[in-house]
Amino acid sequence: MNLYKTSRIQIRYRIMKELSIILFFLAFQSALAAIPNCPTGAKCGPNGIWGEWTTVGDENCPLECGGCGELIQTKECLSNEIPGCSCIGSASRSIPCNMKSCPYPTQRACCIPYLPMIVNGNSTCGPLPKTMRESATSCCPIGGLWSEWSPGYTRLNSQWVRTRRCLSASIGCPCTGNENEGSTNCPCAQPPVASSECPTVQRGRSFIFRNLIIRHDTYGYRYYAYVPLLILKEIDGDCVADYPFYCANDKTVGLYTNVSFTCDTNTKYWTYDYSGKQIKSYTIGVFY
Repeated sequence: MNLYKTSRIQIRYRIMKELSIILFFLAFQSALAAIPNCPTGAKCGPNGIWGEWTTVGDENCPLECGGCGELIQTKECLSNEIPGCSCIGSASRSIPCNMKSCPYPTQRACCIPYLPMIVNGNSTCGPLPKTMRESATSCCPIGGLWSEWSPGYTRLNSQWVRTRRCLSASIGCPCTGNENEGSTNCPCAQPPVASSECPTVQRGRSFIFRNLIIRHDTYGYRYYAYVPLLILKEIDGDCVADYPFYCANDKTVGLYTNVSFTCDTNTKYWTYDYSGKQIKSYTIGVFY
């Protein structure tokens, strides 16, 4: 008979423990349900866009009942990289766990400040702290919250592509629009002629200008043909000259040669491959 009673108590205790866990997670689910939209035109809520709370370390509660145990949770600011959307508030908190009432003959059914209560016919401790009943984020930006576009481009399916990330998807705020943006145009525009900024250099002057010849699938290289004297305006402001004719091993008919530039898809400036310097403009020159 005593064994029978013990078995019933153990079974009842196991059921109550499982119900306590279910009620604990239902509290979080109700908090996540339907985050309202932010006001029209607002990139984020007044406190920024926070990610959901996640438990640090072992998720097992150190105590078995009464809401006496605590777990530490943290959340991440999703909108810090967006201008004007810095997060306000604490990124960590402690929460009670195992909220089922402790069975008789324990001294207290619930630890302070919680009180015994019946929820859906089950004995539990409550009410849950207000912070556990609230969503980590006050509102969803209309259209979601996108990261900034990636600074660089990659070559994909004959296009130059840049990407961005939906920062708010993890909190139930989906983004509208595409995460990729592609173009057949090279990210670096054709540089202008440098003759007005660099009319003369040592031993030479500006003479003629030809556009670069693009070769997309060699990582942004453009070739500039038939160069006896190259005059360059570098991005640091200096006008410099190079004599690629004298350095070339592949001289063509007429004693001309090619030079090459590579597009830096992060800065969108062309880099003169021979010097490794980025340029704003260029032109062909002639010797004095």
